[in-house]
Amino acid sequence: KPKLIYSTASPFSAHLIALLLARISHLPWVADFRDLWVDRPNFPSSKWRHFIDRKLESKVCQKAKHLVTVSSFIGERFKTLYPSISYTTIPNGYDENDFLNSELIEPHSEKFTITYTGIFNQEQNPDKFFQAVKILIDEQKDFREKIRLRFIGQLDNPGEFHNYLRLIELGLDQYSDILSYQPHQQVIQEMKKATVLLLFIGEYRLNQAILTGKLFEYLRARRPIFAVVPIDGAAADIVHQANAGLVVANDNPAEIANGLFKIFNLFQQNLLEKIYS
Repeated sequence: KPKLIYSTASPFSAHLIALLLARISHLPWVADFRDLWVDRPNFPSSKWRHFIDRKLESKVCQKAKHLVTVSSFIGERFKTLYPSISYTTIPNGYDENDFLNSELIEPHSEKFTITYTGIFNQEQNPDKFFQAVKILIDEQKDFREKIRLRFIGQLDNPGEFHNYLRLIELGLDQYSDILSYQPHQQVIQEMKKATVLLLFIGEYRLNQAILTGKLFEYLRARRPIFAVVPIDGAAADIVHQANAGLVVANDNPAEIANGLFKIFNLFQQNLLEKIYS
């Protein structure tokens, strides 16, 4: 007989199943939140859905014995809404086995290769990063000759082409490689080959709470991170604490371009590795 019920979300239906099981079994229950629920950026816009899910969120948070969150921002948001809860923050991590035999992989040396792994979509909209790259391509000859963008995963949601068309509109497609989802081991190799790893968090409400598992794989890959993220958020804190790269705000193309040019100059001077020294 189990001693405890543990549920993790998303999907948030997992918590509803655990709520029912805890009620039937009278076992203690720990609910783990890897994302915000109602406050997440892609939550449906309908008022009735918001009302119902907020009620469900309240019941889960207050009936669970304890909450676990991947960032303190998520925990504090729930604490503000439901003061009686107790929570513990346990950040995401990485699996060391994924990096076996990867230490000999060297980054690209001729091209300034910026690699992004994961999802872009309407919420996770990279337009200001695209604009920043376009600024440097137009103004800096060395940058234009050496830049290479590699997007691995999803540039748009299925059936949508907003980001792809914007890439073409700005003329960045000629500097880009777009790959669909790859086996995880291949993605690790792509991280290791990158000159710089792009960490990006879009502009949406409560985006300071976002702390993706990808960040910890980026750290383990030991490639400099160019973090275009909320500067007061959880991801920025970790990049700063690890001295792992450069953080710039995600809301201004000119500032993003300035930051990107700084890290490009370090590449030109063979000083990128000093970020980790």
